[in-house]
Amino acid sequence: MLSRHSKGLRPLSFLVMSLTLVSAAVAQMAPLNRAPARASSDVTEFSDFLSTASEPARTGPLPDTAFAPLKQGGPWGQLPRVDLTPDALQAFEHAMAGRWADVKTLMARGTVAPDARDEQGRTLLTLAAAQGQVSAVRDVLASGAGLDLSGAMGLTPLGAAAWRGHELVVRELLMVGADPSRPGAARQTPLHLAAQAGQVRVMTMLLRAGADVNVLNREGLTPLGEAARMGRTDALARLVEAGVPAGQPDRHGLNAVHVAAVNEQVDAVNWLRARGVPAQGPITLLLIDTMGQRPPALR
Repeated sequence: MLSRHSKGLRPLSFLVMSLTLVSAAVAQMAPLNRAPARASSDVTEFSDFLSTASEPARTGPLPDTAFAPLKQGGPWGQLPRVDLTPDALQAFEHAMAGRWADVKTLMARGTVAPDARDEQGRTLLTLAAAQGQVSAVRDVLASGAGLDLSGAMGLTPLGAAAWRGHELVVRELLMVGADPSRPGAARQTPLHLAAQAGQVRVMTMLLRAGADVNVLNREGLTPLGEAARMGRTDALARLVEAGVPAGQPDRHGLNAVHVAAVNEQVDAVNWLRARGVPAQGPITLLLIDTMGQRPPALR
């Protein structure tokens, strides 16, 4: 039981405790308050721990051989580009607007290189192929353009036409010898691109021309895997009809059920499993069970 004197001391004890806490807080904040001044005077971030050292004197030129490619623009994005003449610049402007008669007029002057590229790496042939312009494709080829040279988005002319489903252009390019298995920048062959877009009639043309059904793209997928990734059951059916095994593995030994499940392509998963393609292991089964429930970041 507290005495009368001890009761009178309680407010004093609380006051002393409060002052102690305030003093501790002020002491803790003091280094932070001094931080800006210290940072402005620091030679390095670690001057509290290291003694300042002066930079040693250089005895020769700075060796920058390793940085030479950077000064040259780097070797990774370099394309075999021809400097554009004023006529070539105008030709690309006309091509982008679909004015191919004007492009033909400019090319007839001989001042537009057949394989000229614009600042985005596009060529006149890939632009004509992507737009489905058969006569323009013939005109550009007649001027000497490279038949399988990659252009817009790293696609070959045949790849650009296959992706867009331009059957007449695909037929024209195949007739003059375009390679149906030639990959573009992402290792996507025309058959990959047609399967991805569900262009079944174009796929038939490419398969009849001998397109390789086993080529792996940059992601390690065959055309069958690319069709499964995009949920193109019609493209899957066309490839299986052409003799491609429905359980064809990718680079990692996984079949198209896994690829379809990762990308939440329910129809493709059901189509493949109905044809006896198994779910390979517990991870694939988990992916199938959680389709439609996973957040976008996990798809």
